[in-house]
Amino acid sequence: MHEMTLPYYTEDFLTEYLSVLNHLQDYNKVWTIFKCHKDLQHEEFLVEVAKAAYDLGEIETLRRLLKMMPSRIREGDTTLVELWYKDKADQLEITLEKAKKEFDAPNNIDFRML
Repeated sequence: MHEMTLPYYTEDFLTEYLSVLNHLQDYNKVWTIFKCHKDLQHEEFLVEVAKAAYDLGEIETLRRLLKMMPSRIREGDTTLVELWYKDKADQLEITLEKAKKEFDAPNNIDFRML
């Protein structure tokens, strides 16, 4: 039987935990956990951090995370592209709908099924 390493379980556990915290809108707790695990590069973990970063106004971190080149995000996942559009709308002080009509999301985070 192959033994799985603890870091694998830790990454997945933290990702699921952050997902629950985001669902409960406990963004400060998400941020606290992120600050304790800043070196963690697990993509799904970072997506959860990006959600909280937007809601906490941590725009610099959000924008840095939106520049990542994810390879494990599933086709059809719109989380990152939605955050990008929300940030773009906030930047330009326009509606989300207008941002979606006028701008194309970056290819590195656009996994929408069109």
